[in-house]
Amino acid sequence: MLRRYFFILKCYVLLFFTRLKGFKFIIAKSDEELEKVFYLRWLVYGEEGYIESSKYKDKKLKDHYDSFSINFLALHKDKPVASVRLIPDSEYNFPTENLFNIEKVKNRNITHEIARLNILPSYRGASGKYGRILMFGLAFSMYKYSRKSGIKYWIANMPYKLADYYRKFGVEFKELPSYSPTEKNLRSREVIKGYFNKNTLYPFLVDISTIPSFKTKFKKLVSKKLN
Repeated sequence: MLRRYFFILKCYVLLFFTRLKGFKFIIAKSDEELEKVFYLRWLVYGEEGYIESSKYKDKKLKDHYDSFSINFLALHKDKPVASVRLIPDSEYNFPTENLFNIEKVKNRNITHEIARLNILPSYRGASGKYGRILMFGLAFSMYKYSRKSGIKYWIANMPYKLADYYRKFGVEFKELPSYSPTEKNLRSREVIKGYFNKNTLYPFLVDISTIPSFKTKFKKLVSKKLN
């Protein structure tokens, strides 16, 4: 218990220093904030070739999950630069259950799905200076919300390389057994067809109680980037 509180305190201190650099992480609640999330999502997914931007006349990428999802938005000097969402269980199931041929996720009332992570290209990759800061700022925002709300597990789908990256920080990613996709799975993938065309994705379950173990490397990462 003390270890977790120590971790949270350290993250608050580190996020304070990111704010000095003009970064802010919020839960998008107002219509204006949500519009920024949907536009940023459309912009990044379009630039990456995950969707056909021209099909979205309003320049917003959203779906029925957004009506009850928790959207997290990262701002840099008030400019939207990254976002991600947590999706609770619903009549629509978790997105990963629709995208992959897997068994029903257990402990559904204390599980949320991580989805639609996006970061502006200029803030990540070889030329991006703050990509990792944004990823972990969003991750801590989700972690803080989850702890407060009694959420104990996250489900997500991603390439192995991204899961392996997080494992370096002590986060335990458990791959869920999956089988050949059904016709229903393939139809569900059409929304972001380009994402599946460009990546080989796998379903994972995360026990968020493992997250505090990456506090030391997170501290080094932030210190290095901000110095």
